[in-house]
Amino acid sequence: MAAAIARLVEIAQDDDAALRTAAWALLQRSHVLPPSEGASARWTAAGLFARCFLGGAEAERLPGDLLDEIVNEAGRQAVPALREAIRTKDLPGIETQLQLWRRIVGACRESHRHRALLLTNLAAVLQAH
Repeated sequence: MAAAIARLVEIAQDDDAALRTAAWALLQRSHVLPPSEGASARWTAAGLFARCFLGGAEAERLPGDLLDEIVNEAGRQAVPALREAIRTKDLPGIETQLQLWRRIVGACRESHRHRALLLTNLAAVLQAH
């Protein structure tokens, strides 16, 4: 099963449906694995769900119990493009980042431990806008 999921992830790089399928499979598998392996599968699933979210998937369609981790990972993956858009003063890139960071912050719960950091990134792109 693990090899099949790994293969699906490998071939699904630009296929949102395949990424979502692999992420859900990993998340479900994480519940039946020993704790250390389950945590690793859960972390990998969060990364895949983050890619789906960054690609346009709505937060409501993602697993709620994993949403904090998904938001963290989406923010982490989005920072390089944010920095580049601000550095180059690329207005279309800044507009894209503004929309993206609004989505990230919008998906972030008020109690999220990194909410202030995510809001700071949104503020940075707003200042550049």
